[in-house]
Amino acid sequence: MSERPRLRADLVLVQQTYRGEQSFIVKDPSTRKYFRFRPVEIAVMQSLDGRRTVAEAAAALVDQGLKVSTATVGRFAEKLKTMGLAERTVRESSVLLMERLRAQRRTRLSTGPFKGDILRLRWSVGDPDRFMDRTLPYLQFFFSRGFLVASVALFATYLVILALKWPQFVGAMSDVYLLRASLRDYAFLWAATTLIIAVHELAHGYTCKHFGGEVHEIGVMMFYFDLAFFCNVNDA
Repeated sequence: MSERPRLRADLVLVQQTYRGEQSFIVKDPSTRKYFRFRPVEIAVMQSLDGRRTVAEAAAALVDQGLKVSTATVGRFAEKLKTMGLAERTVRESSVLLMERLRAQRRTRLSTGPFKGDILRLRWSVGDPDRFMDRTLPYLQFFFSRGFLVASVALFATYLVILALKWPQFVGAMSDVYLLRASLRDYAFLWAATTLIIAVHELAHGYTCKHFGGEVHEIGVMMFYFDLAFFCNVNDA
């Protein structure tokens, strides 16, 4: 481990409070992995600025009222390096990159063109992040108070129509489930359902983008042999 460990400058730090308990999420943008830390751990991480030795960082933390030993800070700095959150030497970075490329190659050879197992096959169709960046300004109305009011009114209208047409609705759904509907009806139902699900998943992605997140994967999956769509919003 380097004598003056430094936290990587490109890490993204987000503070969270859940049920009165404070924690921090650290995002590694290079691997798109997320790590949760307690406030005291974040204080130790922020003391590793590349200018101080481990002993000096521990002394600075003691001055701030945190009782941590030099050995504890050293072990934590080593842990951060293992997790890939601390800066490495050029040689260490080269070795890590080679190991990562080998792991990715093994994964591609073992999984083929899809991810997952036979019951959960997943195909990624690309990275939509830049496309969503360009199109999000045209969709801001969907995040407005006006759209919320319009949505509530639309759902209320739907419920009224459903109540008035309840016998017809029950009869039509019975035909669908008892295989008495026409092929045209099944085709229309499949197309409408597919479109609704696709729009639903895109809405997840745009909502994540609206609140500052990134969306780097979207695609199709077979979940227990049932077709579905997905949008990776881990950044939320």
